[in-house]
Amino acid sequence: MTHTYRNHHFHLIWSTKNRENLIHQDFQNRLYSYIGGIVRENKGLLLEIGGIANHVHLLIGLESLDQYSEIIRKIKGGSSLWINKEISLPTKFAWQEGYGSFCVSYSMLSAVRTYIQNQEEHHKHQTFEQEYLKFLKLHEIQYDKRFVLG
Repeated sequence: MTHTYRNHHFHLIWSTKNRENLIHQDFQNRLYSYIGGIVRENKGLLLEIGGIANHVHLLIGLESLDQYSEIIRKIKGGSSLWINKEISLPTKFAWQEGYGSFCVSYSMLSAVRTYIQNQEEHHKHQTFEQEYLKFLKLHEIQYDKRFVLG
């Protein structure tokens, strides 16, 4: 083969620090657009974004994994700086330190998009903590309960 062809899709999940309800509806769409810009600047494609007041879900596509962790750092750091500069909140905004990253096959993109689009409805029945632990179990990721949501 003379060329390398690749396309990687990931479902990313992270919460606000201490899972505080700081992502208000009045600026949520602006935040999502800003995050989309960061993804594009880093040669990625934001396929879907959604969440509720204490966490976000992203479905992104990347051609290269060369700087995967760095891209996530830029998304979280850049969006946090933007919120603290542009949005008046009663407390300083920050994301939790870690994140969940789950591979998504091409055949499952539509299902993951729908899942992300329905976050408001989904969280009428399940907390972020329940949802996150479910993802870890579904993807068979080993974790220590003492540290996973710390």
